[in-house]
Amino acid sequence: MRTAQMTIKIPKFFHPTGDRVLLRIITEEQKSSVGIILVTDTVAAEVVAVGPGRFAPFASPLIGAHRLQVMISVGEIVALPKKFEEHCEVVMHGDVKHYVASEDLCLGVLRDA
Repeated sequence: MRTAQMTIKIPKFFHPTGDRVLLRIITEEQKSSVGIILVTDTVAAEVVAVGPGRFAPFASPLIGAHRLQVMISVGEIVALPKKFEEHCEVVMHGDVKHYVASEDLCLGVLRDA
């Protein structure tokens, strides 16, 4: 008797849940004109995907569930603390390493003006 084999289809895109964001690191080692590696306190990352937001702790059954919207949008560049990797999960998309982090981990949005 033959057993049926189950085929699992690997999804093409990762959708974060809650207040999590999917990040792709864009900061690389920066060197001075004489080749000295410059150390900064923050890391820059591009937001690839955003979750729907977490449920408010004050939601009641009478009012219904209230979701707190994520304040970061897809495509924005955010600043992260230098040791952010301790608080993240890693997701691989091909050869590119992405990080899943809570919105609270982002220090702020980097903009030109």
